Amino acid sequence: MFWRDTICLMGIPVDRVTAGEALGRIFALMHAYREDRRPRLATSLTAGFVVNALSGWSRVPRNPELLRVLREADLVTAGGRPLTWLCRRLGAPLAGHVSGPHLVLSLAREANRRGKSVYLLGATPEVAKRAADVLRMLFIDLKVAGEDSAGGRTDGMPGVNAERREAEICRRINESGADILLLGLGNPEQEMWFHRNRGRLQVPVTVGVDSSFAFVGGGLLPAPAWMQRCGLEWLYWLAHGPVGLWRRYVRDAGNFILLALPVIWASGKLRRKLQPHGITSPQSLTTGLCRLEGAAGRRLALLELPKSLVNETVEASGPGIVEHAFGAHALVVDASALCFADAAGIGFLMALQRECAARGQGFCLSGHSHARGLMQMNRVWDLFAPHACASGGDAALRLEERWGGPFCCLGIATAGGVRRVWLFGRLTGGAAHVLNRLAEQLLETPSDCILDLDGCAEADSSGLVELVKIANILSAGGKTLLLVRVPDPVRNLMKAVGLDDILAAHPDYASARMALDPG
Repeated sequence: MFWRDTICLMGIPVDRVTAGEALGRIFALMHAYREDRRPRLATSLTAGFVVNALSGWSRVPRNPELLRVLREADLVTAGGRPLTWLCRRLGAPLAGHVSGPHLVLSLAREANRRGKSVYLLGATPEVAKRAADVLRMLFIDLKVAGEDSAGGRTDGMPGVNAERREAEICRRINESGADILLLGLGNPEQEMWFHRNRGRLQVPVTVGVDSSFAFVGGGLLPAPAWMQRCGLEWLYWLAHGPVGLWRRYVRDAGNFILLALPVIWASGKLRRKLQPHGITSPQSLTTGLCRLEGAAGRRLALLELPKSLVNETVEASGPGIVEHAFGAHALVVDASALCFADAAGIGFLMALQRECAARGQGFCLSGHSHARGLMQMNRVWDLFAPHACASGGDAALRLEERWGGPFCCLGIATAGGVRRVWLFGRLTGGAAHVLNRLAEQLLETPSDCILDLDGCAEADSSGLVELVKIANILSAGGKTLLLVRVPDPVRNLMKAVGLDDILAAHPDYASARMALDPG
């Protein structure tokens, strides 16, 4: 598995990689195929892809299948300047863009060096053959396993008798033993072709290159370095590319801008609203991560998001979060404090959810009242809605369904001489052995303790009695136990059994710290 640093571009994850890094990732995906035999897809995203996948004002995608394939792709690079421009406007700049023709030539050069073979599948036999001939001429020892034509329609839908024809094409590709399939059918046909035939293919990596075969087959080399540095590569393609290409560029660029402007406006408006209060400044992620342990080897990772999840935060804390978040049985992301997230922050959450799904690890998003609006603005709420829970307690109930029974997990962290404890699951008599472990640790090194009960799905009087024991242990040592984020049913039970005076409750962590240290 790879951790992918991605940016959310209107609901589509775009990998933050340079051209060299993209090339290395493709060959790494080829090696990963040996372990699970799952064909991988890499594609170069352009403004046309975004326009074809998304609708204008409606949140319902224009092509749901294309959007799904792009989201599930193993590598999505930015294939044009409009995408890098939008990401920069959204506060999450990309490392660069990787154009389709440049990717084809770079892949051929690297495959030639490594002794790997490529197979070219184009929209017509002539286009694929011309591109293959040019690659053979440029790289003498390149192994071209074959070239073929899909011969389908260009709107993503298969033509008559497509099933039999595509099965035959896949058979020829598999028998060629190719390591890389270059898919140059244009958008959206190539991604949808791959999606239909993923189960048939036995090629490690398929790379969607859009209309790059027409450029390569025409003998067109990459734009001069100075044009690439100045962002004028698109002008080079227009001047030297196939006749009529400029119409498509102008149409796609115009529609892309119409899609992008509402996102830029909404994100900028929210940032300007929150900026005077300091909410949009970078904040640490690592202080909100905790590993919780329970009975029967249950391990739970809890990630409390800060008020602001922005590019600087992801760059500074993302890798460390990944290292600790995976390996548990489930990951719960607490978004109750989240007020603002830019494209990098939303992309980070998308990557967490995608990686949990790939690993078979449970995933829940709790306290999503503000996060929902942010995700709707970035067109990704449909991804998180199935995992959304109103509170940590609801997330615990969701995990009980997954794990097949009640559980109780505790996690402990110490900061500023105060222990903070997270409880997830049921605070009942069955949790006594878990709470006893907490009591033992508090006896070894007494300190003030703040117990977060947002993840408490249920409590009974037996569980509250165990908390009273812990409070008495701390009180004997001159220390205090405070409860924060107590669910209403638990609070009502405390009043009913007369423990609300013994177990002091506060609405949040900040107010509890203030009660412990008013200065």
